[in-house]
Amino acid sequence: MVEYTSCNCIICKQINNRYDCNSRFVVYKFTCKACNEYYIGETCIAIKDRIKQHTNSINKKDTKSALSNHLLLEHAESNYDISNFKLDIISKHKDSLDTALSEAFAIQKYKPSLNRKFELSLYNLYNQSYN
Repeated sequence: MVEYTSCNCIICKQINNRYDCNSRFVVYKFTCKACNEYYIGETCIAIKDRIKQHTNSINKKDTKSALSNHLLLEHAESNYDISNFKLDIISKHKDSLDTALSEAFAIQKYKPSLNRKFELSLYNLYNQSYN
């Protein structure tokens, strides 16, 4: 198992010692601190870079973003930024296919309310191909 060294940034402070802000090929969960609804996502780039993408969508109030849309619709009166969500890394993987499949299985298993329907398509494709 690879040991990660936390850089003590805000991201590293949120996730456990098995990962750091440079972790790649991870499945993650953002939980809304106000209502506990959550979103499951995956990234093959460093988690800190994926969080920057989410942050940019929130700052632009982009309704195509599940996190931004949630804040707009459910918590418009609150501080509108990424700090409204708690980050957890669910799992780490060896490559992009493994990461994408793991995300699809996690979405199917936990049925997060903030995820969009099309994100389940990889899971459905996998089931049709191998079952």
